[in-house]
Amino acid sequence: MNLGPFKFMTLICISVIFFGAKNGVTTSDRTGSPLVNGSNCNACHNGGEFTGNISLLGIPNNIRNNDTLNLALNVTNTDAVRGGFQIIALDQTSQQYVGTWIVGLGSKSFNINGGAKGLTHNQSRPFLSGEGDWKFDWIAPSTGGPFTLYYAVNLVNNDSSSDGDNAFVGSSNISLPVTYTAINIKQRNDYVVLEWETKIEINNGYFEVQKMSENEEFVPIGRLMTGTELTYSFVDKNPSNGISYYRIKQYDIDGSSSLSEVYSIDFKALREEVFYYFDPINKIIDIKSSLTKFTTCVFDQSGRTVLTHESNDQIDVSNLKSGIYFISLTTKERKSTSKLWIN
Repeated sequence: MNLGPFKFMTLICISVIFFGAKNGVTTSDRTGSPLVNGSNCNACHNGGEFTGNISLLGIPNNIRNNDTLNLALNVTNTDAVRGGFQIIALDQTSQQYVGTWIVGLGSKSFNINGGAKGLTHNQSRPFLSGEGDWKFDWIAPSTGGPFTLYYAVNLVNNDSSSDGDNAFVGSSNISLPVTYTAINIKQRNDYVVLEWETKIEINNGYFEVQKMSENEEFVPIGRLMTGTELTYSFVDKNPSNGISYYRIKQYDIDGSSSLSEVYSIDFKALREEVFYYFDPINKIIDIKSSLTKFTTCVFDQSGRTVLTHESNDQIDVSNLKSGIYFISLTTKERKSTSKLWIN
């Protein structure tokens, strides 16, 4: 059995299947994708030896999130009478169905599971002079990537049975200029730290860290240029108490951009949970806190620790000379330091 050369693009993974049924398959993914363990319609449609050249056109070298691809699935030089198709798209990282399919002439959407959709034919189409095609659009999701589009093709004899048909599957991959492998957000002492890694960077210019304002608009708070190590870290030194939302906007050298997912953190500043008051008359530091366990350290300007205390009460500093000191309040995960003047 020989289908002839499949012309697969190397940067997107799509699956399509031609089905012998007049109205296409509308219940399951039969594109040979990993989510169905390579299942396709050959289990039912078999015995055929049709040949032909099949290619998916309109796939660029790389795309951005939310890009719309104008695709055409072409069949040429086939000796089949008719054919049908099915196509889906997967995120390579999450292994989930992604993107939005826009139906074209001869196609319709179908439900897969969990609200996901793919495209199939609305009826098997005839091939004229051994040629035929389907045109449709795919809109990349707003986040994620890289992607794989899986497709399977069923070339049929149109005898109202599944015998004498034969199906073929294929896939194409598509990359993004920047692909994240990990984005983490955490609290470190009195700061919020965003850390991320990238797997692929194509013509990357810089990253812009954005934070949601009180007006519920994302505003830039910092910028990091692209680096050779593909690992990045940004510190928000003025975090807001409570839940804050962050995202990363990546800019290409040509000025085009894409957005990461939105990440949130419930930040609780240590300075809002631990309070102290210095009584200059009695030379006592009065500690008040809602925390059950923390350590208080007093150190001088040279960094030498002069007092250490672990309780929610008072610290006697009458033995300290007058001058400038620093008081550090520390929990297991956070630390807050303030200047202390003893006179």
